[in-house]
Amino acid sequence: MLRRLGDPRFWTRDEHGRLSPRQARSAFIRMHRKNTPWLERLGRVLGADPRAAPDFRFGRRHVQLSEVAYLDRLIGGDVYVCTSFMEGGPLPVMEAVLAGLAVVTTPVGQTAEWVRDGENGFFCRTYADVERATRFYLDRPDVLRAHQARSREIAAEKRFDADGWIAFLRGDAPARA
Repeated sequence: MLRRLGDPRFWTRDEHGRLSPRQARSAFIRMHRKNTPWLERLGRVLGADPRAAPDFRFGRRHVQLSEVAYLDRLIGGDVYVCTSFMEGGPLPVMEAVLAGLAVVTTPVGQTAEWVRDGENGFFCRTYADVERATRFYLDRPDVLRAHQARSREIAAEKRFDADGWIAFLRGDAPARA
């Protein structure tokens, strides 16, 4: 997401908010599935641009956000950047599209189900591609807004119950019997 980088020592966290004990043990594995050097470099490059406000979390330590804090950051962003190189989902890309964000991602997992290259985001295979795509959005806010609108259209095409998903993430969903 593009936001102001506060403390450059921010760390990777599980995208889903609070972790179960099993998930917490696998945090180290998940961290290594993301290309964190790309995020570190992109955070430095975009942090120097007054038009950008990057908010990336990366590193060895695992920082957890509550579901509400995660959703607030997600919904408050403009662009979601995914640098994973091995992933089954990734679920946060789906959540970003549901939230109406443009997406810059590697072609990993099921991202092709949610991202249409050049319509609501860009597929990137190198760091240069990631930087070029994020800078493109800074240079072309009209395209950014069009891609965000297209993300909302794709979410609507899926007939996905976004309200139910958000209620589930916030812990408001009723328990199943």
